[in-house]
Amino acid sequence: MVARYMVEEKIYDCLNSLNVAFEVEAIKKVSSECLEDLITYAKKDPSCGGDAEIVLDSNRSFFAVMLYSSSFLLL
Repeated sequence: MVARYMVEEKIYDCLNSLNVAFEVEAIKKVSSECLEDLITYAKKDPSCGGDAEIVLDSNRSFFAVMLYSSSFLLL
């Protein structure tokens, strides 16, 4: 199963690349919400076989929605 740190790392890397200011504690809060969504998405998407890591690494549409949702929680 995908670990919380993987989700945190993805969010952190993306925000850094966009030069967005944030607090580390905010990333932890956002990652817990995103992790729940990711696990649910992986269970329902037959193309990934229930593997959340596959979704996180290869499904750009999920990643885009995750970052969009995260932006509201970080503001």
